[in-house]
Amino acid sequence: MRNEKGFTLIELMIVIAIIGILAAVAIPSYQNYTKRAKASEAKIMLDAIRTTQETYFAENNLYTTNLTSLGNPTANASYYAYSSAGTSVFTATATPSATGTAAGLTGVWTLSNAGVLGGSAVTSGNNF
Repeated sequence: MRNEKGFTLIELMIVIAIIGILAAVAIPSYQNYTKRAKASEAKIMLDAIRTTQETYFAENNLYTTNLTSLGNPTANASYYAYSSAGTSVFTATATPSATGTAAGLTGVWTLSNAGVLGGSAVTSGNNF
């Protein structure tokens, strides 16, 4: 009998099975992590809208519904579409865009001029 070196088929199959189990655990965790990271865009952009709305209010004594008159604070948005409503009080809204929906984002974020974060995204598990 010669002294041959190498792996048997059984050993290789065990290694592949272990890699498969690790992937089955790691991939969903990674997907949830990236989903939460993408959802953080909504909070950041809504806060930027709130800040610029307060500046606009200080100068004009009313809020605006036109985000471009605020200097378009959401110009770099990737996953959400933003809007703002109201003149004496305002509510800014972030709704997943087509890119956000494709990334698995659901629910709507809202932020009022009082700084209250709400919407269906907060109650659907996207809050972190």
